[in-house]
Amino acid sequence: MAGLTKFSVTDPSASSPSPFNNITGIRIEVMADGKFGTPYYLFLKPHDDTPKPTPENPSPTETPSETHLILHRHTIPAYFIQPLNDLAEKYLPPPPRIQNLDRFVRDVRHFLVLHYLRRASLSHIKNEVYQNLPQPDLDDNDNDNDNDNGNNDNIPNIYVSEFIIDPEARLVEIHWLQTHNPSTKRLAYIALTEEGGIEGLVVKEDNQRILHMEMQIKGPNWLRGATDSMDWIPGLFQRLQWSSAPPSSSF
Repeated sequence: MAGLTKFSVTDPSASSPSPFNNITGIRIEVMADGKFGTPYYLFLKPHDDTPKPTPENPSPTETPSETHLILHRHTIPAYFIQPLNDLAEKYLPPPPRIQNLDRFVRDVRHFLVLHYLRRASLSHIKNEVYQNLPQPDLDDNDNDNDNDNGNNDNIPNIYVSEFIIDPEARLVEIHWLQTHNPSTKRLAYIALTEEGGIEGLVVKEDNQRILHMEMQIKGPNWLRGATDSMDWIPGLFQRLQWSSAPPSSSF
């Protein structure tokens, strides 16, 4: 499979020679936005098939398994430890159960690809937010004495001021700023599924939910399943631009 490379290496952390020092390495590359990100590595060592000591053989010879591996080390981000361990338990069980290394590696790559896609899609929206933050009109500085609002004429009453993505790209926090009433707090929290769909969504202002804004975030195609995948993300920035009510065309 493209983006996967298998290789062999000797464990550099080993303190003494051992048949268990022969490590199987897997390099996983994920592409997003037309370029590869930082590769991830999985390192697996043989399962220990050394016989148990007996009176006749108190020091049995170390015997690495020829058929079974265990996950030894990796460079997967810490927030993916649980799904990684779950996949290892599922596909790399100890003997006598049969292992499926190919399926293990493919499923690990799958959740890494989904993470890259979620982060890339959400990062586009984040960039739009920060590129479109309103700026005071510095040319009006000379008119400040005559017009107290001179620098804010081009700043809307309400605008998106922050778009925060958690490291796993499974939670988004959105802040709106009201220039004429900065004490009013308007926030949105969006929880995403692994596939990038909407798992949970709430928009609140002063502890009151704003349901029509929640519908606005979902987009016009949410009834046709757009929120089950990342299809709801494109155009999100434009849908976040509102003041007291969303445009009627969104419904």
